Amino acid sequence: MAEGRVIIEGKTKRIVAGPRKGTVLMETKDELTGGDAAKRATIEGIARHKTTQCANVFSLLNQQGIPTAFLEQHDDTTLLTYECDMLPIELVMRRYAWGSFLQREPQYKQASGVPFRFDEIRCELFHKHAVIMPPNVERPVQMDEGAARERFLKDGVWADGVYTDPYIHIVEGASTWALHSAKVPFKAGQALMDIEPFCRLKRWRRSNMTSCCLAFRRLKRP
Repeated sequence: MAEGRVIIEGKTKRIVAGPRKGTVLMETKDELTGGDAAKRATIEGIARHKTTQCANVFSLLNQQGIPTAFLEQHDDTTLLTYECDMLPIELVMRRYAWGSFLQREPQYKQASGVPFRFDEIRCELFHKHAVIMPPNVERPVQMDEGAARERFLKDGVWADGVYTDPYIHIVEGASTWALHSAKVPFKAGQALMDIEPFCRLKRWRRSNMTSCCLAFRRLKRP
């Protein structure tokens, strides 16, 4: 691949071919999004801060022996990384009960307004493909968020029955992962849909996904 060729571009980042084989440059934009991408703002200079923060986090992970795709910070707004397939999974580590967590677990909301502090870091997984429910479709399906945005986001409002960033509930020993709305109180057994874990999907078998899935299973709800 020739350096600089755009591979893919999203709301806040652009991925271009890297300077050597097997690498890419991840360029960060001066863009912030919120409300499941329904809100968007341009803030001059924010890309530098986001890039530095990202480089620091991945450097720390690498130093602790946790392998990542990160190689080095290329410039103020660009990281040099290995080229790889991205799992559509978001891992959130929480010290405090805040934001959408309180929508799923309202019992942690404190009258004082001070967020509840977890003694142990709380880990949660979210799927980056939206769940589309009837009557938008005949049966529950998943869709890339970009495609879902084009079809179901109008004037900054998502259509009813569209659930972005669904919460993944993993039960130890279960053969499937349950996808739940991330913005309503969690109730076991009331999933939007169940999906097959990545380690059993053919497209991921060539990767070392077995250990990854086992790690996901350890992140079960307490």
